[in-house]
Amino acid sequence: MTAQQQTLTAKAKGEQALVEIEYQQKQEQTKQVVEAETRVKVAEQDRLQQKIAYEAAILESKKIKELADAEAYSKSKIMQADGALEMKLKAQVEVQRVWADAFSKYTGAVVPQFQTGGGATTNGALNFMDIMTAKTAKDFAIELKQK
Repeated sequence: MTAQQQTLTAKAKGEQALVEIEYQQKQEQTKQVVEAETRVKVAEQDRLQQKIAYEAAILESKKIKELADAEAYSKSKIMQADGALEMKLKAQVEVQRVWADAFSKYTGAVVPQFQTGGGATTNGALNFMDIMTAKTAKDFAIELKQK
């Protein structure tokens, strides 16, 4: 009877150990499944965020292109309307500034020291400035008179 009792006890302990092992294995399996599902969900969220960022970047680039096109169109219409007068005037001012600066640094005689002939009293410096202004206006084809 004691031997039989010990056999039943051993059998019950063995079954208990098997149940515990099976329970631990199921816990580990469940843990791994939950971790895998979490990684999948995180990856899906990351992919969704990347897609949103990509679409936002596309929209931003379209916006920048549209703004640039609008600005270019505006500038071209302004240039057509006034014959690029603003650009020509800026260029003329720069040309005038350059030669006037160079002329201001000239240390030689502006008018000849010796004159022969008639008594015309002209200023060579003023004549030079008039010629340079007329040349620049002709070069840029600027019509300063208002139509």
